[in-house]
This record gives sequence, C-alpha cells and structure tokens, in this order.
Amino acid sequence: MSQRQTNNLPSLSTEVLMLRCRDCNCQFEFSTESQEFFRSRDYPPPIRCPACRRARKQAMREKAG
Repeated sequence: MSQRQTNNLPSLSTEVLMLRCRDCNCQFEFSTESQEFFRSRDYPPPIRCPACRRARKQAMREKAG
C-alpha cells in the first residue's frame, strides 16, 4: 500500500520551502514546522505571505463589522 501525500507537500520534508505570494508576489518561507501543521490539519499550502494574510483577515473583519 502506498503512503498518501497530502496537499502536494512532500510527506517527510526536512527543508524550508520558498513560496511566492499570490497578492504581492514576494517570496516567503514555509518552514518545516508550518508544513507539518498544515499537513496535520489537511490544509493546502499557503498562497499568501504572512503580511498579506494578516491584511486580508483585517479587511474581512472590517467588512463584517
């Protein structure tokens, strides 16, 4: 039986991955700890850098409130 890979992340990644933000196009690190956190919750890899994620969350709060 083969081991399932979740969210297109390597099953035993020991490397920090460099990803590119969808919004600002800057590169950001996806640490091994974060990879494991995302994998354990079956989340897809982030598509936005931390700053853009914070800004997006803030905009959603302002819109809702």
